[in-house]
Amino acid sequence: VLGGAEEAQEKVSALLAEAEDAATSSDHLTATKKFRALLEMRPQNPYLRQQTALHTYKSKNPSEPLALMRAQMILEPLEPEKSNDPETLGLSGAIYKRLWGHNNDPATLNQAIQFYEKGFELRGDYYTGENAATSLEIRAELQEDGNEALYDRMTAQKIRTTIVETLLSVIDGEEFSERSDQSWVYATLANCLFALGQSDNAEKYETLFFEQKPAEWQQETYQ
Repeated sequence: VLGGAEEAQEKVSALLAEAEDAATSSDHLTATKKFRALLEMRPQNPYLRQQTALHTYKSKNPSEPLALMRAQMILEPLEPEKSNDPETLGLSGAIYKRLWGHNNDPATLNQAIQFYEKGFELRGDYYTGENAATSLEIRAELQEDGNEALYDRMTAQKIRTTIVETLLSVIDGEEFSERSDQSWVYATLANCLFALGQSDNAEKYETLFFEQKPAEWQQETYQ
């Protein structure tokens, strides 16, 4: 029994390394297959489910709308509507935001905003916060009521200001050099500062982001 368990663990470790290598290389189709295989072996593991959903929708296979719907189904066991996990909420928001790009249904955009705002309000998560702000600005352009449009824009500005203040203090912290998300911190700061009209500071953090040598898909996400 112990021998079998050790062999199974070695298989999982090797497969995980292959999946993460594919993700780093922006090979989303291969990453999807590897993470899906891992998920079948460890169906209760949230990280594997999240990664399977992420690379499923990023693969755009066989088409982006179908990939998005499949990713949404993969996340369902994590109950996104009830979840307090920023990663699950962020992925759900991303799926609905991209679906809105295909169906132009205001309810779909509203759903994306709900997931993003919940992730930001519950945990102060900068990823969901930045995307909440972006989605709110998109909705502001669609609002027929001028007051509603102004509210969305002011909320977006408030979120971004809060994110900038928080991340600047994170960078000044002693533990920042040990964080694995340094590139995303720089990318988020850059985008938020550009949106707030502080281009000089934004360019500084954009340069720091690219100096981290992010994967191609990470650069595309930032852009």
